[in-house]
Amino acid sequence: DAEEKAKTNKRGLWKNYDEAAARRAAEEAAQEEAVSSGSSESGRDTVDVVVTEVLDGARMYVQIVGPEVEALETLVQNLQIAGKEEDEQGSFVPEAFKPRAGDIVRGQFSEDNTWYRAKILEITDGRYKVLYIDYGNSETLPFTSLRPLPSAFVSLPAQANEAVLAYIRPLGAEEDYSEEAFAFLRGIALGRQLTASVESREGNKAHVGLRDPESGEHVNAALLGAGLAKLDKKHRRHNSPLFKQLEEVEEKARSSRVGIWHHGHAPDSDEDEDVDSTRRKPAWARPGAAGAKGKK
Repeated sequence: DAEEKAKTNKRGLWKNYDEAAARRAAEEAAQEEAVSSGSSESGRDTVDVVVTEVLDGARMYVQIVGPEVEALETLVQNLQIAGKEEDEQGSFVPEAFKPRAGDIVRGQFSEDNTWYRAKILEITDGRYKVLYIDYGNSETLPFTSLRPLPSAFVSLPAQANEAVLAYIRPLGAEEDYSEEAFAFLRGIALGRQLTASVESREGNKAHVGLRDPESGEHVNAALLGAGLAKLDKKHRRHNSPLFKQLEEVEEKARSSRVGIWHHGHAPDSDEDEDVDSTRRKPAWARPGAAGAKGKK
């Protein structure tokens, strides 16, 4: 078809497309995935990640460090070339573009006007809520900030992986210290390369322990130690050294009466009558409200 001919002849937005290089990158990524996932001393799988978006006091999106993230940088560069050539040639026909919920498209991130791969989550009154599938942040865009995604940019898997801090129960939006927990996690994790130990999986979501390989700081423990979270005992693994470590950290925070323990007791979410309403905070709002950029 016309698209395949354009690829072969390196015309238009395909002039920078290297099919052989793309294939090699995918093969290298598969090999890397097979051999690079090491194991911690406790036997858990470990992998280097970069936190690209924080959703609340425990949930986030991460990119796995490796060849696919490097390939993503090239892909994003070529998306900008494609957008520029469309504008110059006037080849985009708005009337022929009918984006629907669930479609993977190009979305122009409002903070830097850069094109990224995006999934349409919902459509309301002509506006499109999208998830940037390689970074994890989301926003609502007008039709004019959307474009079709050429097939050459589809094969690379989405690079944003949902993760949650293992054994951590995040504070609810209406609970005391929820804003502080959100800000604390962003401050010590967002944009940083960390070592993740995978404690368990829940569908596509990994329950992880995060540690700074240089300083040795453990993110899960730091959050608990600051009194900004509670242990989630529902997902306890009895043979987990991490859980035992976190139990000790939480007990120290409780005895020191820091954060949620300032009255010596932090109620569960169904015990709101015990919550100190004098420090009630507003919700940390929607994912993406923290101002995460499409590209870190």
